[in-house]
Formats: sequence, structure tokens, C-alpha cells
Amino acid sequence: MCCIHFLEFVDDPHSIPVKLKADVGLAPAKYSVTIETSSAVVAALNLTFTVDVVPELVVMQDLAFHPQNITVPVGTPVTWVNLDSPSGVATQATTTSRSSPARTPTSPVMTMLDTWSYTFDAAGVVEYYCTIHAFMKGQATVTG
Repeated sequence: MCCIHFLEFVDDPHSIPVKLKADVGLAPAKYSVTIETSSAVVAALNLTFTVDVVPELVVMQDLAFHPQNITVPVGTPVTWVNLDSPSGVATQATTTSRSSPARTPTSPVMTMLDTWSYTFDAAGVVEYYCTIHAFMKGQATVTG
């Protein structure tokens, strides 16, 4: 899976939402991206920034995990990014694993735009939730 970033210039009445999507199979790494615009309505823009392409991304937005359920092979790092309010979100997991005892990785409290990554090292089903908003729940199925 690839990482998707959204940029929106909300203070500009002529804003243009921009969506960047990495091709499936693009190697996880840091990439330099340049956005250039020219329009009769919007001022020209030439902006270069770095994006991280990650193997698996879960977005926390609108008080939910997107996607809510993921399936990843053992050894795959999963990255969570918080696009919600700066009040903070933490994830805590309970694991049902076929090959190892239950583990409970816990992220730090994540304010807006914070990220946290965890690499699943055993097959099983990991159910996780937000410790601040207990109704926010997700699941990672880790395959061997």
C-alpha cells in the first residue's frame, strides 16, 4: 500500500486541493515532490517538499481510523497519522497471536499531524483503539 498526502490551502479563497498518490509498488522512502501551478485565477506556485512513502498507512480523521481494518505480512511497519484536532489520540493494542504471547504496543499521545509507526513481528489479529476516544477502533490482521 502507498501513502497518500492531502494538501489544501484553506486560507486562499481560490484554493486548489492537491492530492498526491504514490504508485503501487513504489519503494518506501523519502521523496522530493514539486508542485507547480499556473492559472489566470490563482497565483503561480512553485513549492518543493519531501514526502514519506510508507508500506501501510492508517489515517486518524473524523474520529475514526481509515482504513479501519488492514491486513499486513509479519515484519511490515504500519504508520498512523493524526489529521484530527490537536486534543490528541493514542492507540493501544491487544493481540491475539498464533505464535507469541499477547503484546500491547502503545503509541504516545498524538496531536494533529503527529505520526507513529509500529512493526508487527508475529502473526495474529491485533485489535486497537484510541485511549482518548474509546469508540475509535481498528484491527490489523498480521499474516505469517
